[in-house]
Amino acid sequence: GFAEELLRRAFPEARRLRLTPLSAGRAAAGVYIVVAMMDGDETLLPFVAKVAGRGEIITEARRFERRVRDYVPFGSRPNFLLERSFVRASYGILVGQFADRTVGLRDAIRREGAMGAIHDLFSRVLHRWWANAFRADSSSNTFEAALPKWLVSGPPRFDREAILDKRFGDASGLRLGPLLRRDALAEGFRTAGALRLGRVHGDLNCENVLVRGQSALVIDFSHCENGAILADPAWLEINLVFGWGSAEEDHVGWATVVERLYDPRRQPLSPYVAEELDHERLHDELHRLCRAVAEIRRQALVAALDPSTYLYVLAGSLVRFASVPISPHEDVTAVEQLNERAAIAYFVACKILRHLSNHAASTASAA
Repeated sequence: GFAEELLRRAFPEARRLRLTPLSAGRAAAGVYIVVAMMDGDETLLPFVAKVAGRGEIITEARRFERRVRDYVPFGSRPNFLLERSFVRASYGILVGQFADRTVGLRDAIRREGAMGAIHDLFSRVLHRWWANAFRADSSSNTFEAALPKWLVSGPPRFDREAILDKRFGDASGLRLGPLLRRDALAEGFRTAGALRLGRVHGDLNCENVLVRGQSALVIDFSHCENGAILADPAWLEINLVFGWGSAEEDHVGWATVVERLYDPRRQPLSPYVAEELDHERLHDELHRLCRAVAEIRRQALVAALDPSTYLYVLAGSLVRFASVPISPHEDVTAVEQLNERAAIAYFVACKILRHLSNHAASTASAA
């Protein structure tokens, strides 16, 4: 197909190419690890190649040049090889150096904790973005323009009433009422008063953060944009927590952790909530999860002008998680769990926003 043709043109000297898909992608696009086999079975260092539509390739290359190349350290990101990258009439290919001997952040946390890598991610890898961030008050045009584009990009992907009834029961009093709207979330951000704005990765999930030892590497800058810098740690936290484990693992223990981590009365920004959970009787891997969340929140404290701003961004990230479409390649069991967790994420977002709204109303009446 066209992907094989583009890859062959990108590696004309190779006798054979060994491809490993990194993601299912869309029907006409994919990301691959490429190992080029030379004469005599000599192999080059592995590459990463993205095949996509012409416009997407051009946009990603431009974003990398303008927002990434001179801000993210050379050894902590993929580096495009212009001599192997090109576009044609309808499609194009980007080829870069692959981060060899790395594992995804979630796997690293399961194995050894990776606290140093999380600290390295925000204090070194993304430091220049955060150092250049600026304060924007909610009344400014800059603030309005920086509201995350993913604030309720679509309706939740699940039958929320059926799943919530199954998960929580009719007696729980957790009926949610109307769907959250983008303008309701945006109003919450305005209520927060001010945010620090700057460059954000836009999709800082556990698959896009790779770990080698205690160092972090970041890949896939295709969603890099300007926005609230708290969006990156918030999305990483939600992706880590709600993507943790499988249906066969300790779901009851996981649900207990989620209930405690996102109880708005317990100051969810505080890393100490996660540390308290770390001392409770949980499965070893859930202990590692709690430690990782505590470290992400410590880093978020650096960027938060006020703790409530992180709560609003967390709520937006939870709704985003509840709205992201599920890959058609997932099996039935995985889909059921993802839908249930989407419902829980949506409920938690509603609970946080309700708490913040009530707190703002009581503060206003007291004044």
